[in-house]
Amino acid sequence: MGHAAAGRSGPYRLCIAVVCAVALLAGCGGGSHAGPPADSPAAVGSAVAGGPSGTPSTAADQRAVDEALAAYRAMFEDWIAVSATSDYQNPRLTEHVSGRALSLLYQSVYLDKQHGLVVKGRPVLVPSVTALGPEPDPSRATIVDCADDTNWLDYRLDGQLQDDTPGGRHFVQALALRTDSTWKIDQLVIKDRGTC
Repeated sequence: MGHAAAGRSGPYRLCIAVVCAVALLAGCGGGSHAGPPADSPAAVGSAVAGGPSGTPSTAADQRAVDEALAAYRAMFEDWIAVSATSDYQNPRLTEHVSGRALSLLYQSVYLDKQHGLVVKGRPVLVPSVTALGPEPDPSRATIVDCADDTNWLDYRLDGQLQDDTPGGRHFVQALALRTDSTWKIDQLVIKDRGTC
């Protein structure tokens, strides 16, 4: 995944550094462990209501789950496409992402461009919604994933891999927000390889 630091492969590495630098979640380095900010993915609200299967119990909940997950997947599709050319000015990058998550993706692609890298392949995603709020018409959703970037790696412009560091599985947590009828990923935390 696209990141220019020596000895590291992939955009997830940059995300980890940026997320820790701005302390999106408590516990991602030094600082207070009193809990996440009120608008962080871990502080969205109640767990997804439902029966034994864990499926949402209302039509509004199910719609929110479906639309939040669609925004998450679309964000990655945009990131994959833009990272393939390292065109950090491509407006596609803003279509399904906002806030801190947009800053994170922009910086990832920008640094790849600065270091003469592009990202080839694609990650494997298995996202799920773990919390929705507020009821009765949710507009916030916490998404968790175990994303595998084994086949989404940095390449130099000569077509060679940037380094021999393998990809792997990363725990991902995202906050999706609905404004009017549009869902976007507003916060994104991607942990190191081997965290899920």
